Amino acid sequence: MFESGSFGTKITWTWIATPRAAARWLMPAFARLWTGYANKTLGHLEKILAAKVSPS
Repeated sequence: MFESGSFGTKITWTWIATPRAAARWLMPAFARLWTGYANKTLGHLEKILAAKVSPS
């Protein structure tokens, strides 16, 4: 999804993972790990990109 941000366009997205039967019991742990990883990594990326943008 796209929306106006303070320095341009803010992009957000969602994803759906459908595991096979054998991996279903791992999904709660995977989801928790992935969410933490994604939040940390994308937050760091946002800081890097924001530092390269100078407001007019």
